[in-house]
Amino acid sequence: MVKLPLAIYLTVDFLDRHIYSLENAMPQAQQAQHLEELRELAAAALEIEPEELGVDDHFIEDHDGDSLRAIELLARIEKKYKIELPQTELPNMTSLSAVYKVVAHYANWQD
Repeated sequence: MVKLPLAIYLTVDFLDRHIYSLENAMPQAQQAQHLEELRELAAAALEIEPEELGVDDHFIEDHDGDSLRAIELLARIEKKYKIELPQTELPNMTSLSAVYKVVAHYANWQD
């Protein structure tokens, strides 16, 4: 058995941890990107600025959303991500975080 200096072990351990943390950061960055894209789509459908839309804001109660705007949002999402969302999902899409969950499921995001 060859004995290596302790410095080599520490360097390898540091690199392994650094690479591992970068791999874990990738899905978080992807999730943040998807969330911001959905925020822009939802804000456009609700005719508000994206900054006005909080992650857990209720579309109807907080931003005067209605069924027409919901269908518009559905169409925008389908066009952007080239997926098909059943209209039966509309009652589940009440906030940005809820929209994210529905779209992630149908788009097979691994975020």
